[in-house]
Amino acid sequence: MSMKLAFSDFDGTLCIDGVVPEENLQAIKAWQAAGNKFGIATGRGYRAILPEIERHHIPVDFMVCTNGSSVYDAQGKLLQAQTIPQATVTALLQSQHVTDYTGGLLFFTTTQACMYNGAQMLPPELFRALGSVAEATELPDMLQVGMEFPDQEQTLAAFAALDADFPKTFAGNINRRFLDINIYGTAKDQGILALARRLQVPEQDIWAIGDDRNDLPMLRRFGSHGCCVARAKEYMHEAAGCVYDSVGAMLYDNL
Repeated sequence: MSMKLAFSDFDGTLCIDGVVPEENLQAIKAWQAAGNKFGIATGRGYRAILPEIERHHIPVDFMVCTNGSSVYDAQGKLLQAQTIPQATVTALLQSQHVTDYTGGLLFFTTTQACMYNGAQMLPPELFRALGSVAEATELPDMLQVGMEFPDQEQTLAAFAALDADFPKTFAGNINRRFLDINIYGTAKDQGILALARRLQVPEQDIWAIGDDRNDLPMLRRFGSHGCCVARAKEYMHEAAGCVYDSVGAMLYDNL
């Protein structure tokens, strides 16, 4: 029997309200014991997901981070990265989309996690504080710029305005009220597929599960193997090939 890959979103899917249910952890171990590989596909950068993996003792084989623009193995080795050119980062940060924005900013590079203006999207202890937005233009290998808005409707509108001014330049990966800005073409399914090609795993042997808008590309890409959790919003149910109560339920059902 060939090896299968399964990927789960972290926040709201594998981890619910700060807790990773024991059922999910045991299912991951059973999945791996059957000769398969398990990974997390998240909008977080590596430096922001690693402490959660360690805290919850999650036995991951791979991490698809920053919405698919970076892929790491279990030892933290960077396997692939799609960075934003430094000149493009500078153009973004000097545009009115950022200069008129008063909220916090998160910056993920291949090796760093930085924040400006007290961003509250993730625990601040995970980040190095920047003294100005200009400092971010000097960060090498930028993967993602994160912004936060009052609700998802305003988040969608913010990216629509950005996309109008920078057509086919950025991807806007949206999770609840958070906007993650990546290089154009970035999505979780693309990071997963790049890893699958590296491992020579066919697409039909990939499963993925998520709960919000930035998970839609992998749900649509993997068809009947693109799943959402039951607690997800209706538009996720409409896109999903199947619906499960938990990550553990998906893994056990497809052993």
